[in-house]
Amino acid sequence: MKAKSQLINEDVVQAINTVERLNIKDGLLINFGGESLQYRHIFNIKYDPAANFTDAPMDLLGEENGNLFDSPSYIPNSMIEQALRKIPK
Repeated sequence: MKAKSQLINEDVVQAINTVERLNIKDGLLINFGGESLQYRHIFNIKYDPAANFTDAPMDLLGEENGNLFDSPSYIPNSMIEQALRKIPK
């Protein structure tokens, strides 16, 4: 999620890197900061359903000096697994 006047290419690249590093099938890049809602559906072409998912480490989320669980970027593994179960196959 973003809150910027306009999404830029770097935001899309960051979203692609995030879905690839977390090994999730797809995600949404949502910007609430513009005149109207902007969104991009991001697909992970490197998705590996056989890979085991673990919570992302702090440095991957850019939270090097804080508590991972207090990070605004932290998503518990159980929430991701629950969301993935709702995605039609």
